[in-house]
This record gives sequence, C-alpha cells and structure tokens, in this order.
Amino acid sequence: MQKDEFLNILNEAVKGCGFVDLICGAEMITAFLKSGPAEELYKELRYDYADLFLNAGPSPVFPYESPFRSGAPVVMQEPVFELREYFRKAGVHKSPAYKDLEEHIAVQMEFLRYVLEKGNEDLYLDFFENKFSKWVPAFCDQLTSTTPSNCNLSQNLTNLPAGVMTNFYQGLAHLTRGVVMCESSTIGGYTGAEEVTNKMSSAFDYLALSHEYATLAQGVLEPEPPKTVPTHCYTCGALCGMNAKLKDGILIGTSGLQGDPKSGGRLCPKGAAVPKHLYSAYRLKSPLIREGNRFRKASWDEALDRVVEAINRT
Repeated sequence: MQKDEFLNILNEAVKGCGFVDLICGAEMITAFLKSGPAEELYKELRYDYADLFLNAGPSPVFPYESPFRSGAPVVMQEPVFELREYFRKAGVHKSPAYKDLEEHIAVQMEFLRYVLEKGNEDLYLDFFENKFSKWVPAFCDQLTSTTPSNCNLSQNLTNLPAGVMTNFYQGLAHLTRGVVMCESSTIGGYTGAEEVTNKMSSAFDYLALSHEYATLAQGVLEPEPPKTVPTHCYTCGALCGMNAKLKDGILIGTSGLQGDPKSGGRLCPKGAAVPKHLYSAYRLKSPLIREGNRFRKASWDEALDRVVEAINRT
C-alpha cells in the first residue's frame, strides 16, 4: 500500500539521524496511521483539527506568526507587514482562493518552497533565518506539550491538550520542529543534515503530491496608502463616532471622532480595543458542526442547510 511504503521510507530516512524530533515525529505519525481504518482516523483528525486550530476546543494552538511574535492572542500585527514585503520581493501575494490568513504557517512554508524552486537562495535564507524560524519552533513547542526526548507514545497520549484524542498533530509538530532544526544545521554547514533532508524528500515525493501552489499567486500587490476612515464603534449600542486608522488595509488603531455628539470625540476602553477584538486569534474561522460532544469544520452551505432543516422541523 502507498501509505505503508511512505511510512517505511520516512522512518528509514530519519533512522539514526541524530535529530530526535524527526525520529519521534515519524514514530508517532506511523503509530497513529496504523492504528485503525482510514475513515475512522480521518474522522478523529477532523475533530482534533477543529479543537486545535479552529478554536472549537478549550486549548487552541494558533498557526499564525503574530501571536508568537507579539506574545498576545492577536493576528494581523506587525509580522504581516514584514511578510508582505517578502512577498513583494518574490513577486507573489496570497491567493484569493486561499481563505485563511497570509501569516498562516502553511503559507509561509509554501513561500519557502516557492523561492527555493525559483532559485532565489538569498531570499530563502533571509526568510528562513529571520522570520520562519523565529516563531515556528515555539508553535511546535506549544503543540507538542512534551519534550522532544520524551517519545514514549503512551506518555505522549497523556500529555495531549485538553479535548484532543489523538497524537497525530503532536507527531507532525515534532517532525516540523525537527525539519527546522535540520535545515538550520544544513545552513550552518553540517553536511549530515543535508543528507537527512534529501532522504526525507524522497519519502514525501512518494506521495505524488500536487505541484500546484495552493496559497500563493503570481504578481506584486503594492501596499495600500495609509488612511483614516470616519466610522462608528460597534462594541455597544451607543455607536460612538470613531476614526479607524488603516495601514495597508489593516486596522492598526482607533480614536474618537471629533464633533460626535454622543461621545464628545472620545472613546471608552472598549472602543480603543476594537483592533484587538477584530483580530482576536480566538475568533471562530469557519462554521462548526457538533457531532456528539465534539465539533468538525463544515462549509457554509452544509451549515446553512442544517439550519434550514432544523427550522422546517419546528
């Protein structure tokens, strides 16, 4: 079977490599994928994905750069402006077809792939060393919740975030952190790390994944000019007048609207915190459907159909 062949090649690639995270990640992913029928495993992964990355569970892990760089659970902060500059240097932008945020780890991984395939090694090294590797290890640390040297599978199952039932994403985090460490070692001149990378590449080549770019599109998007937009606050029924300050289309601050008869040109703390409300990493990002006591991601069509069916039954 393709799955078994891939797992065998992956485990052989990292065997004795010296990067504990790679070995641990490969072992955990292999154990999970061999633990039951594919349909049942996929079902469990959908629930865990919603708990971990869609804020359906009590202990979400945010797959975005801003929360890890700023220390606050807020997305679309200063790291996004840095990211857009890298995109402009490479002549790309986030594809409109990709609905998640541009600072998502998946977009940054694909960007690394893009600049490497285009032969822009200097930009690749700059982005990897000064941006990607500055936050991804911390993201993996939060997701694993165990130390890399503790790869006992039964112990890892007891250290899962609240509500999560499998350790697949822990294994994926170990593997990702190991790849970052391996690539850093390669950049530092350790030839053994490059050999490990090449072996792992052959394993993933076996999956025959699509070569299309899923998150990026060609073309430079020039930054939007800064502007201040007169509007009103939405956090309560007073609807106080408010100025919204935008940088490249992102709300970066608010202030009272002079001449507003309700507020006298002032904002309360809630109005001042509107950017944090708007870009809170805890916001739900897609419709979720409850199955038993857990949630899974759903399309808007499926969710609205469920609502219509429920209304028709009443």
